[in-house]
Amino acid sequence: MTRTTFSLEVVPPNDRFSYEEVAQCSAQLAKLQPAFIGIPSIDKTKIEQTLQLAGYIQQTLAIEALPHLPARFMTKKQVQQALALLQEQDVFQLLAVSGEVTAKDVPTGEFQFANELSYYINEQTTQFTVMGTCHPEHMTNQETARIEVAYLQQKVQDGCQQFLTQLFFENDGFYRLHEVYDHYLNLPLLVGVLPILSYSQVLNMATRNQLAIPRKLAIILEKYQYKPLSMRAAGIDYTLHQIDELLTHRVDGIHLFTMNDVDATQEIHRSFW
Repeated sequence: MTRTTFSLEVVPPNDRFSYEEVAQCSAQLAKLQPAFIGIPSIDKTKIEQTLQLAGYIQQTLAIEALPHLPARFMTKKQVQQALALLQEQDVFQLLAVSGEVTAKDVPTGEFQFANELSYYINEQTTQFTVMGTCHPEHMTNQETARIEVAYLQQKVQDGCQQFLTQLFFENDGFYRLHEVYDHYLNLPLLVGVLPILSYSQVLNMATRNQLAIPRKLAIILEKYQYKPLSMRAAGIDYTLHQIDELLTHRVDGIHLFTMNDVDATQEIHRSFW
């Protein structure tokens, strides 16, 4: 057992998962009693569903919700409306992100970066706990870690009160960042972990997030590329070892990007909490 906090993130309603399916998945995951459940806004046209789902998780499932607000795709008026709705639903924490821009996306132009959104939210109200993200990938030395932490310090000045890492497949970069972070910031730092479930998932996430694939994981991908069940088993085992090393490092919290896979999430949770 560990005292490190355990939290989850679901894939929000999109072309693959309906709102009802995500709500049902959230209800199953809520039985694990996570510290909170995060809800991204991957589809910028469905931010309203993200906020609606946050209310369902908070009020019906009685689990703290963490909706994500994408800065580049919101106007100040939309932010004001979102904050009002979240307050009505007793949701008082959120994650401010810049928002991934794809070829089909059109940013509003009112916010460019997440820290600008954080600053604006804290201008409107101090009722919310605003979380920010950080990026352990590419922390090749102490200097790159110091640059990242300096950026995080600016985020704190703009209203962030704790941080959640983006996903990574190899822990060394995080350790470098964590060492510098602990020296300059006395705020919780939660670690985002992606369960390895399939060959295509790893390649997609690595490409999308510009992640390096460490040799140990590359060997698994090559060996089980055409054996999905074996790939899944080996991938979950890889994830368990990654989390075990992070817990040994005494991180503040593990935040699991569930991919709406209840079985894998339950297996991982059962191993540590």
